[in-house]
Amino acid sequence: MAIVNGTNYAKAIAGLPSDLLSLEVNRGQVRVIEDIYECDSAANSTTINVGRLFVGDRIVGGYILHDSLHATAGDIILGDDCSTADPNRYVVTATVVSTATRINVPNVGAIDTAHFTVDADCNLQILLTGAALTGTIRTKILVANAAER
Repeated sequence: MAIVNGTNYAKAIAGLPSDLLSLEVNRGQVRVIEDIYECDSAANSTTINVGRLFVGDRIVGGYILHDSLHATAGDIILGDDCSTADPNRYVVTATVVSTATRINVPNVGAIDTAHFTVDADCNLQILLTGAALTGTIRTKILVANAAER
């Protein structure tokens, strides 16, 4: 059996100025963005603003919960309208079904896109696509930033 160090752990114990971790990774502040929205036959391409992101923010975890949205087909996508806007930066596509579901955030295909640092103050947005959706969507997103708010 071996004991090994993760990349950031190794940097933290080395103590070299060139290897210092950014404050978002080491001793940064974490805040919670929590919201709820009740869909009433929400049409295709409905955008729901669920929170504000600020320069330097990084989404480090969280989830979207939805109950039965009374749909046979539809998707929930989570992104932002930052200066490099990406409507599916955090959740590429999560197909909604007629049962309650939890969607982990970030939920992306490429590992490197999971830690995007926000480059301008912007909105965190859910995009609904496909069939009209009726039901509750709840978000709880953890955001790290070195700056005090």
